Amino acid sequence: MITKEIHKLDYIINNISLSIRNSIDEVNEMYKSSKITYKELEKEFYRLKNEATNVNKNVKLIEDKLEFVLNKANKNNGVNYEGILDELRVILALEKEKEWNLIQRRTVVENHIKLIRDINSKAEGLEKTFELADNLLTGNLRDITDSTDKIQFNETFGIKILQAQENERQRIAREMHDGPAQSLTNLIHIIELCIKLIDRDPVRTRLELQSLKNVIRNTIDDTRRIIYDLRPMSLDDLGLSVTIERYIERIKENNDFEIKFEVVNDEYDVKQIINLTLFRIIQESLNNITKYAKASMVNIVITYNEDSIEVLIEDNGIGFDINKSVCNADISKGFGLSMMKERVYLLSGEIDIKSQINKGTKFYIKVPILEEDE
Repeated sequence: MITKEIHKLDYIINNISLSIRNSIDEVNEMYKSSKITYKELEKEFYRLKNEATNVNKNVKLIEDKLEFVLNKANKNNGVNYEGILDELRVILALEKEKEWNLIQRRTVVENHIKLIRDINSKAEGLEKTFELADNLLTGNLRDITDSTDKIQFNETFGIKILQAQENERQRIAREMHDGPAQSLTNLIHIIELCIKLIDRDPVRTRLELQSLKNVIRNTIDDTRRIIYDLRPMSLDDLGLSVTIERYIERIKENNDFEIKFEVVNDEYDVKQIINLTLFRIIQESLNNITKYAKASMVNIVITYNEDSIEVLIEDNGIGFDINKSVCNADISKGFGLSMMKERVYLLSGEIDIKSQINKGTKFYIKVPILEEDE
């Protein structure tokens, strides 16, 4: 339901984003055209300014000539300067009118330049605002989508974890019931029988006590096996490679296929969760090989790199269809392929599973070394 609504929101926001991008294109075209007009007006402004300056210089020259002629006329030296004065006055009036027109045109152009400069500034700001709005819309949608995907992943993963925990509890309860609990019940019956026979039939009592000893030993073995399956103590005390070697020996006791185990480079201490995860993956892989693979050869290689640990598990068994195994609810098989992947991903690692029918299976796992404070 959430995904469907997100897709609708995605469609709406994509349309809005498209409209915004079209508006950005239109603003860009207006901005380019405005810049061209601005440059043309700027050229015209400087031309008018220079022409007005030249005319102003001519006005001053004419005014100086007019003042000079007036001074001569005032001295009354018998020369008539009226014609020259009239001509100078006409020229001065024309030049002043020309100067005034130029100043007016320059002022108009200057005002247009200011207006276009404001338009360009607003267009540039509008473009940035549109781009910011587009980024916010698409960015927020991506954040929402990512958050939704993360929520759905966490929900799915949480359900699988709960299922795995419940399955593990059922397995432990079943093994405790069929193993130690049943053995302890038998112990009670044997002890009660021995109490009744101890005076009447010492030989029978001795045989029953011998049987009692065997039952206790088997109960201890079963309990140790259950504890080992829950968490091998040797993993904390002796490390991953020794624990795997011991587990391989246990597998070999009840199976006839060959297992080669190799450790490349020296083993070093890492966080226990890494060792436990890698052990569980190898354990589950060997269990699956034992139950389903029909393999005659298994090869396990652990490589200790400077910043990561790599694990390779190969067998020459009958293989399987990866897509069917991943799509099916294989959580009921124990760890399961999907749980393997999710465990590795939680360690920020990578896992690659390759398998073909009748061509064996290959598991490749790589996990980074986590610092204690991570």
